[in-house]
Amino acid sequence: MVKMPHHSFYSLVGKPVVEKYGRFKGRVLAFELDDEGNIKNIIFENGGVILYKNIKSFEFHDDYLVFLPSLVKEGRDYIKEYRDLSLYLDTLKKIFGIEPNRLFVSKYYRQLKNKYEKLDEKVGIYIKKLKNRKMKIENELNRLKNAIFTLHMGRENGFIDSSIYQMVYDFLSNEILRYTSELEDLEHIEVDLTDVSTRVFGLLKEFEEVLSGEEEEIKYS
Repeated sequence: MVKMPHHSFYSLVGKPVVEKYGRFKGRVLAFELDDEGNIKNIIFENGGVILYKNIKSFEFHDDYLVFLPSLVKEGRDYIKEYRDLSLYLDTLKKIFGIEPNRLFVSKYYRQLKNKYEKLDEKVGIYIKKLKNRKMKIENELNRLKNAIFTLHMGRENGFIDSSIYQMVYDFLSNEILRYTSELEDLEHIEVDLTDVSTRVFGLLKEFEEVLSGEEEEIKYS
């Protein structure tokens, strides 16, 4: 039996969809539900092509939706996971300061360390993808800049009409701005990932030293 979707889902239908960097604009056509009756995929059109994208790839605003490239979305999710781990470790640190129960702290320390190691492994793979994407963007930027140079040479020599030149120049310049914006986002994500992962690693190291120190005291007492 197919479950009736929540009525608020229908408010999405017809809303504009904008790619984060302005590469395309479309409109929501429908949605797909999972087995629990929750929205899973958003169906939208892009230049007459129908696309199906996971709901996690969107930011929701009052009058429109923003579609995020998968690398940007994935990076933001990892940053949030690191920040959550940092919050848990900070809380555990405060609890340990109030009530230094070694068994309690050791239990949660092991759980959080295990989460960190799994997350760190996934992020290592993600960083490689991020660097590859950055390299591709830089290559595209160089190609676009070379195209503008060639275009400029054509105008200067009178081979291209000024109105045609301006139209093509604007198009190429806008594409450069889009790629530059995406590159900046990826660079910020890379920096933020390094910062938050280093903080979590530092907190885990603190706990490791404290707990191993207590074990030494017990061993030699």
